Amino acid sequence: MPELAEVERARSFLHTHLASKRITSITAPDDAILYVSPTSAATFKDALENRIIRNVERYGKYFWFEMEAQEESEGLCVLMHLGMTGWPHLRNTKTHYYSHRDATSTDVWPPKFWKFTLTTDDGTEMAFCDPRRLGRVRLIHAQDPMSHEPLSRLGFDPVICMPPFSLFSQKVLARRVPIKALLLDQAFSAGVGNWVADEVLYQAGIHPEQYANTLDERQLERLWEWTRKVPVTAVEVGGDSDSFPSDWLFKHRWSKGNSKRKKRTAKTKSGPLSEGEDGEHGAGGGVQAGYMPSGERIAFITVGGRTSAVVPSRQKLTGSSGIDKIPKEETRKCGTKRKKVTQESEEEEEDEEKPVKEVPEGVRRSGRLRKVVKREDSLSPPPSDLD
Repeated sequence: MPELAEVERARSFLHTHLASKRITSITAPDDAILYVSPTSAATFKDALENRIIRNVERYGKYFWFEMEAQEESEGLCVLMHLGMTGWPHLRNTKTHYYSHRDATSTDVWPPKFWKFTLTTDDGTEMAFCDPRRLGRVRLIHAQDPMSHEPLSRLGFDPVICMPPFSLFSQKVLARRVPIKALLLDQAFSAGVGNWVADEVLYQAGIHPEQYANTLDERQLERLWEWTRKVPVTAVEVGGDSDSFPSDWLFKHRWSKGNSKRKKRTAKTKSGPLSEGEDGEHGAGGGVQAGYMPSGERIAFITVGGRTSAVVPSRQKLTGSSGIDKIPKEETRKCGTKRKKVTQESEEEEEDEEKPVKEVPEGVRRSGRLRKVVKREDSLSPPPSDLD
């Protein structure tokens, strides 16, 4: 799914090709899923036709058209979210970070799965496409959309407004949740998605299951550093993964393979691994796990409902897990084994933006063990359509 860097790429292209241009026509079929009430296809079309797009802005995974005001006190923005597979196409212009997804934009117009199209006064054509129909569009009648939901419920954007270390560490230590789940909470860090969170934690050397309130000073410093550095680096190369640093986990996490794929040979300090040989800490051959170029195994676990890539030799659980010991009979009820996965779907349901529930001391997170959940007072839960 498009994360912060990819959405910034889309914003940049749209600003370059649409800013300061007048919309002369819009085609917008009825779609009760795409348009968030009270916005409808009809109100969307009526509000935008013959209006000038002044700027294209972004915050987190949202981007919007800031329309030129017709009256001094008027404000109008078109707020959009790409969901899992949405993307804005420009006719005869490659905009996507995956080149094959731009193919239909030049061969057939409008492209497949289009939801609305618009044309500007100089002939520029744009189409919003969304195969899985998880994208969202709404009108915000305000001069400052950041003061209105859903933007007002978002946390800091690591590229736009990364908080100072003191405030960042204070917010992290106040939460009793796995650090991976906290990073995915859009009310904490807007725009951070699954692969960005995994990359941040890998570079910081922190296990995704480590509880936020147990991080020490050094871990907090590295977490703060990489929470900004990963998104900024990705934005600087336009979200193009081919240009990501070669030592990033992202470059190797997809190569774990499975029984239907060709087995990958990994290298260790003593030389390459054979197809049946075990890598460090795990099953060998790359069948159930990929390997970093150093030979370190990449394992896959579920944290916060999402598949998480982790390098066990580098990312270790340290100190307390944030959970006190509980009676054996309760342990048997809740089950303490972590769920292992051998396949990672690139199209998992985007649930990282659901509110993160905190675990009181002495209670283990589990689907079976009933527990009292303490809601974080300082961060409002994000709305359900933040997906």
